[in-house]
Amino acid sequence: MPIAGLTDRGLAFPQIGVIRKGAPKGEKSPGRDLTYFRVEFDASRPDLKEKFESYYGPQPRRLNVVFPFNDFDRQVSIWYEAYNKGRMVARAGTVAGLDPARNYYLFKADPRNGEVLAKDGYWLSSGEPAEYDKSTPEYTMTYTGKDGKTRQLPVYCKPITRVKLVIRELREMAYVLLRSSSIYDAINISEQLLALWELTGHRWAGVPLIVSRKPVQIMCPDENGNRTYREKWLVQFQADPLWSEQKLLGMNAEALRLASGVVDASRAIAALPTGIQADEDDEDEDYIEAEEPDGWEVNAPEVEEADEVIEPQPVVVSGKTNGARPYPPEQLKSHLFEAAEKLPEASAKMISEVAATLEYIYMSKDKRQMFLNWLCGKESLRETDKQLTAALHRWLKPQYSNQATAYIPQDEHAAAEANAALEQYLAETGQEKLPI
Repeated sequence: MPIAGLTDRGLAFPQIGVIRKGAPKGEKSPGRDLTYFRVEFDASRPDLKEKFESYYGPQPRRLNVVFPFNDFDRQVSIWYEAYNKGRMVARAGTVAGLDPARNYYLFKADPRNGEVLAKDGYWLSSGEPAEYDKSTPEYTMTYTGKDGKTRQLPVYCKPITRVKLVIRELREMAYVLLRSSSIYDAINISEQLLALWELTGHRWAGVPLIVSRKPVQIMCPDENGNRTYREKWLVQFQADPLWSEQKLLGMNAEALRLASGVVDASRAIAALPTGIQADEDDEDEDYIEAEEPDGWEVNAPEVEEADEVIEPQPVVVSGKTNGARPYPPEQLKSHLFEAAEKLPEASAKMISEVAATLEYIYMSKDKRQMFLNWLCGKESLRETDKQLTAALHRWLKPQYSNQATAYIPQDEHAAAEANAALEQYLAETGQEKLPI
């Protein structure tokens, strides 16, 4: 017999990687938009990178993929979203039972304290529909300029597209997550995939597909309201040509146009207000947040590079434990804080290695920040106690891998323990049951 809430939650595959559109994020700037896909795999599966690159190389512009299930919503999602320091503060879209022509908050939280204000389309305080207005900022970021003046910058939701894909050549019953914050990708992907879904009679599981990067000239308004063209490498979906040839025999030209995956995304420009940049470069982030304007600096101090690297000395961590690894979240936290009391402060190099290793484990910066929030209530390693960071370094045992071109944990249990801690954080903040 099924158990409500446990064994009746539907079908799911594990995630083994992320498909990114942008280069790695710089210290104070978003990663530039690439012309190819940058694919990162789970830290626990170093074999996947070698298998993937043996077929596609390091800079693929097209991937052979399939959907494992027929359910559209289980594999494709497009929401308006906003984040603050890695924590989701808003998600909006259409809600069943409410006006299908309007968007409502599926989730909205106070960015100051995380208090949940709305869920599933309704305000928790009043029970009234929580309608979303894209012209209203979710919160305002405050900056102190180098001239000493304080400035405020409004942060709005962006359309975030996520697609779960199985890469055929990997021969793995697991998915990689394609993510984009481009409004044109949101339009392109939704129209192309809905067309393919209809053409397959809502039975597209196993149909061979091709996802690729294609250059498109997009007309965008500049800061003065003038129209200008920019080249954007958008995501395109289409059915495999051999499959299409058989499927589309006898169909009219209009159906063929839809199946080819060619959609003019630039027509969406009419809906964009003058003076707003239509489509910024996709950031190498799993959250969308206002960037620092040029010439501004946030009040938080920068991490300075140390003259010498002070490696932590091995310590014996005490505490109530049977020694079994991986540790449950609270036991991990206890061990880290106990170890921190006996370690010297982490150097700048160690701080950077911890940050890089956590991002490798989670495959995103926002999850790294969530982990730190769970551990010590801080938003970044710059704010975290340096002795605690040294304990994190000792726990992870970061080592640079030429094969993975990243810092990876040498401790065999660290990745599992880090993921368990993140799951606890998501449960505590009410984000665990949000759809993709």
